[in-house]
Amino acid sequence: MHEALHLHSDRTWISDQHWKVNEGATEFFTRRVCDAAKVDRSDDAYPEVLGALRLLVTFSSVEALAAAYFKNETKQLQSDLEAVRPGLWTDWRITIIKSIKAANALLESLK
Repeated sequence: MHEALHLHSDRTWISDQHWKVNEGATEFFTRRVCDAAKVDRSDDAYPEVLGALRLLVTFSSVEALAAAYFKNETKQLQSDLEAVRPGLWTDWRITIIKSIKAANALLESLK
């Protein structure tokens, strides 16, 4: 399921995002598909990057992440994060490259 979702993600999204962001988004949607289809999915798959994307979505929406992941329409996702704090989208993307824990801490500090 996870690998199949990779085939449906936007190619520009893949090239523009760090692998942690792409894998986290892929696993995020994999879990949603598996849940809807009542297919078991191991909790062992991509737990750190999944957690980071789940936290990110709390500052935006599933719909905004879907538009970014499947269509590379990042405007809503970026806008939602910028509404929380100017520069947050860019800062989060830079931080997650260095450390998932630091990226999570950045978002947690804004709750």
